[in-house]
Amino acid sequence: MKKSLLLTTMVLIFVSRSFAEDVKIGFVDYEKVFTSFYKTEMVNEDLKKKTDDWQVKLDGFKTEIADLKETYDKNESTYADDKKKDERKKIMEKLQEYQDMGQDLTGKLKELQFQEYEKLKKEIDTVIQNLGKKEKYALVLDKSAVFFGGTDITDMVIKELNKGKAKK
Repeated sequence: MKKSLLLTTMVLIFVSRSFAEDVKIGFVDYEKVFTSFYKTEMVNEDLKKKTDDWQVKLDGFKTEIADLKETYDKNESTYADDKKKDERKKIMEKLQEYQDMGQDLTGKLKELQFQEYEKLKKEIDTVIQNLGKKEKYALVLDKSAVFFGGTDITDMVIKELNKGKAKK
């Protein structure tokens, strides 16, 4: 019985060791891949342009509010009480509109960024999967999940992703 248990244990050790030697495990620094992908820079530039355009709109609105406030301050002493109340109400409504617009644009920008980044992540994931299969990796992990061992394929993934840059 002891001989049988010892023999079984030795066979399992031998099989698992030989299996482990044949298994290729890769890992990827996903953050480095994402920031090194040429399309990430293009998306970020587009988002910055949209942000700048929206900021121009907000600045125009802010100027309009400042002009209303300046006119009110200049003419307040000549206004009747009803006129003062109406002008203050107009300024407060514009200010509320400005704040609402700022929040709306911020929300739209965050949603747009999320959508664009998700598209990039899908493209990156596809390249990682295809490269892993092509190079016969049994497993490809994120670098943060690997303490030691495995093969870093980050640069291979970046090179593959950025092949399209030369064509554009």
